[in-house]
Amino acid sequence: VGAGARAAEFLGSVDSIGCPYDIAGVLSSAHKDSGEGMPGDVVEGHRIVGSVSDLPAVVKSVDADDIIVALDRFEYSSLLTADRKSGPVRYRVVPDDFAESLSAVLSTGSGVQPDDLPLIDITREQRGWWQSA
Repeated sequence: VGAGARAAEFLGSVDSIGCPYDIAGVLSSAHKDSGEGMPGDVVEGHRIVGSVSDLPAVVKSVDADDIIVALDRFEYSSLLTADRKSGPVRYRVVPDDFAESLSAVLSTGSGVQPDDLPLIDITREQRGWWQSA
């Protein structure tokens, strides 16, 4: 989720290091003033397949395991609304210091797998807390 600069950095990095993440598509934040592309546009070689409001349908259609949140301006409310309908998937957030953290992971010299990426895991319990706040 995200089609701005943070998403472009994440997607470009994952592709350049050969991490075997099968990225099914990109969802924009759906805010007209976000500066993000629209469905059909491409971000770092990955097509924008919809907006965050389409998340439940996309998760089901591609049988997604992970939702990577790479929003330049994080909006919990729209994401949490979609989360209630998207089923049991893992949410991971691209942190501000992703590039620096990835460099540290790469310095180990071993291949990078999806679980090695320096992302912040958001548990179901944490999402429940945000939904009730």
